[in-house]
Amino acid sequence: MTAEYLRGLLIAYQVLEPRDELAVRIVRHLERTAARHPEHGALLRAYVRWSLLPCAKRHQAVRAGGVKHRIRWAYTRINLAAELLTTITGHGLTIATLDQGRLDT
Repeated sequence: MTAEYLRGLLIAYQVLEPRDELAVRIVRHLERTAARHPEHGALLRAYVRWSLLPCAKRHQAVRAGGVKHRIRWAYTRINLAAELLTTITGHGLTIATLDQGRLDT
């Protein structure tokens, strides 16, 4: 039995208040990723706040139902962003100096 399943039961029986599970889980993964990559934490947080969360919430509003695939989609995006930032830093670049040619390389 997972914590998410137990939480769902407690919400169904009105023991706990419902919450925006999509946002909570995305932000939780963001914070774990930012802890592993503290040098990129500010950029990752901005990316999630201004791009990823609004997009995930729009998709959730359009397609009612479960959120598991949207959560996995967001996790993948966060992980790829952290990997990109780590790679460009390893090549001595920054987001400001990154252009399409260098990104393609």
